Amino acid sequence: MANIDTLQLSAWVPTGQVEQLVLTRYKMPTSAHEILAQWCREKTNRESDPITVVLQGLSEILATLVPDVAFMKHDYDRVERGKRLHLFFLGDRSGDEALRSKVQAAFSMWLGILYPNKPGDIRASIAASVADRANWVSFEVSTKLKEHPGACAVPEDGMLYDALTAHAARALAGKRITFRSGETKLLVLETAQASPYEGLELVAFPPKRDPNKPDCFWSEVITVSAATFPERPGIHILARPSIRNWGTISRWSTNSDPTRRMDVFIPGQMGDDDMAPCYQHSSFEFRPRQNKTKPERSIVADWNHKEDERVLDLVRRLSGSNKVDGGDVVSPVANDQGLWALPRLGNVHGDRYLPGGSGVGWFDRMDMANSLDGAFAEAGFQRVGALARLRRSLGVEKPFGDKGEHVDRRKALAKALARLGNPNNHLDLFVLHQLDGTPTAVVEEIIKFFGEPTGREGATLRWADEQLSISVISSSAGPLSLKLPKVEVTEDEKIGRTAAQISQVRRHKQDERNRTVEEAMTDHVRQVRGNGAAVACAILEMNAELKEDSWTDPYAMAKRELARHRILPQVVLVEAEQATDKYRMAVRDCVRMLGVVPTNDETLDYAPAAITVIQLNKEIVGGGRASHAFPLAARVRQGALECAVPTENGEPEWIPYAEAGLRILSGNYGKFGRSRDDETEQKYGAFFANVLEQIDSHGACAVIAEAETIAQKWPGLQNGKLIFDHLPVTNQTFTPSKLPNTRIIRVSPDPKKQPTHYHEGENKDVSGFFAWEGTERTFYALKVAPRSAKTVKGNSVISRHLTEDSNMRRDDAVRQLMQLDEICVVFCQPDDDFQSLALLTHRLRQVHAQFSDDTRKPFPLHELRLLGRSATL
Repeated sequence: MANIDTLQLSAWVPTGQVEQLVLTRYKMPTSAHEILAQWCREKTNRESDPITVVLQGLSEILATLVPDVAFMKHDYDRVERGKRLHLFFLGDRSGDEALRSKVQAAFSMWLGILYPNKPGDIRASIAASVADRANWVSFEVSTKLKEHPGACAVPEDGMLYDALTAHAARALAGKRITFRSGETKLLVLETAQASPYEGLELVAFPPKRDPNKPDCFWSEVITVSAATFPERPGIHILARPSIRNWGTISRWSTNSDPTRRMDVFIPGQMGDDDMAPCYQHSSFEFRPRQNKTKPERSIVADWNHKEDERVLDLVRRLSGSNKVDGGDVVSPVANDQGLWALPRLGNVHGDRYLPGGSGVGWFDRMDMANSLDGAFAEAGFQRVGALARLRRSLGVEKPFGDKGEHVDRRKALAKALARLGNPNNHLDLFVLHQLDGTPTAVVEEIIKFFGEPTGREGATLRWADEQLSISVISSSAGPLSLKLPKVEVTEDEKIGRTAAQISQVRRHKQDERNRTVEEAMTDHVRQVRGNGAAVACAILEMNAELKEDSWTDPYAMAKRELARHRILPQVVLVEAEQATDKYRMAVRDCVRMLGVVPTNDETLDYAPAAITVIQLNKEIVGGGRASHAFPLAARVRQGALECAVPTENGEPEWIPYAEAGLRILSGNYGKFGRSRDDETEQKYGAFFANVLEQIDSHGACAVIAEAETIAQKWPGLQNGKLIFDHLPVTNQTFTPSKLPNTRIIRVSPDPKKQPTHYHEGENKDVSGFFAWEGTERTFYALKVAPRSAKTVKGNSVISRHLTEDSNMRRDDAVRQLMQLDEICVVFCQPDDDFQSLALLTHRLRQVHAQFSDDTRKPFPLHELRLLGRSATL
């Protein structure tokens, strides 16, 4: 089959038609904000503290009653130290009395639901502020771009991103997409409940019902967003297709599980063909919970905010449907009096056998993009040009790939152990098991990976050529894999305490119980380990069911205790049907944690390095939660992987990768704040500057930085501030003359920020290296599909919109297509070859001790991100 040399993109840019965009904004006045803030203080018993106004339920009511809303923002006000509500509408609506009346009615209804016991006249005065024209303003958003030396387009008005997104999404609403089979669907825009930064969604309506599961549905979703790209003029509008599944909820959620959403569609005005109603679309957050009081209803909806349930009752009354009940929405309501109420299903929630599968195939991508061209053209947008393949070869050695030699793997491991100071290149590997056959399985995987040993002495395997030895020491998992005790607060302890104080009591009691378990874990590890001090590894088996309750899950605590005894842990979950490859992956991940360099760095022109920022929203250790962030860096030096870990004062300390893993697992590292205050920004900047200078001092290097994680803390890498070969870091600016050995390559693997692609041909998959015409430093790479995708790659050329009698229908099949990853050479030396640097970065996605397949992130950025995921408090 012919090679694919061009990739078409689902991306559009404004033409000269889009000369001006007008928005109308309503801003909640200070007086109304202060009243709501005081009510919130009273509700939360925080009388004197600054507080963010609780707006729960308001966005859902507005989305239901005022579908004209283009988007909403709850912006932080530095003066009032709280979020302020802003509503935005397309066009000049400042004099639209009917619109103000609808918004006022929505506010009145919301206040009555959220604060029913507050004085009616005060609630009425807050709602009446919407009717005051002084709180409404219309303004023109300039479409002009700044003249500046940067690599990316920057608008004169920062509102242009949001305005263009809203304008483009509204242009698609009510339009039809047509598939090659002749089937058409109507695009229904979801009323935005927040900023359009993450995109605005349109659902292809109506959903399709699964013929084998009548209570399950699916459809396509198009997410419209704005983006810029290095060396490309203008702001681009992306239209990213995906599949959404709905159906009856069959499993309840724990507190650590992602929140579900329910989509609600209410019929409104006619669509563009005046043949079908154009629905209003909003969504509500909820969690399915186990109902222990009513056995006949084992799962019910637990709304994130009780106000949402009352808003749903409003939806029921507006639509005339009798089938919508707050607790019963775990099952779909399909076209009852025109109302659709559909609970979402998804792999992220643990749902299996989804009616629409996942991923959108090549032909459906093409049909959808071609269908959008007309609507976008009417709105003043045109499609961007295609990406063209670049043909250039660059090989890297892959000793840990499928064809790698055993001897090269052993040499790499021996080198890592020597760097760690392990006597005689020896490794103790503890197998803390629940299944009797696990120790034997682990030994077999070690031999498959490293080759037959030249000698065996009891539990020790020896390879004479590298003076390498591994002792496999087996023991029961013991308390390391037992459920943690879960405490409850008694009714007497709740008397006279607020919810926050009750939570504090529960936390205190839980900590006391956890300390007892922690002591038992420590004793068990000491008995198994003895007096060993060298870095070791452990494969720990745990029952998979333990992860269902974060309060009783021993995972984080067990890993931390092992790390405190200088043992790098790898957890294997024990399930009813145990996958045979789990132990192979566990052995390989142990090798990765030891800091093995998975390629021959002596053959590379540049030593690989990486910088990232780890941000943890919720880290659970026996029920405890916290948020923190910290930077990390890695470099390859003399055949060993080193890591820079921040100390308590924020200074980088270079230590072997394995030692960094032990320190991070133990919680022994400097934690940076997640705020954007000057002190925190200075700490991040000092860390970045120091590690760059330290990496540069050891010779030619290629430093890889991931835009999505680091750019917030290093503004010089953001699109809007990116200037090639000119990188400001806090109070200094780096140029090639200041870092004469350094090249910095920024990668951006976030699918939300890259355009969706497709090709014209029958090829089932595509990989390679591509670029836009006229660009020099910016490239787009498609990694080779993993072996797990080969069994399903045939689905990529099967449309979900075949005729009903087709025997090729595979609606529920997975379409696993590789996505574009941006690789941009942002900093280099005057005579460097841009393509060579970017291609090296692309090839480094193929070299990992942990995997034989390509990964999204190149070495050693991939290894840094894994290190960050192991962080505990």
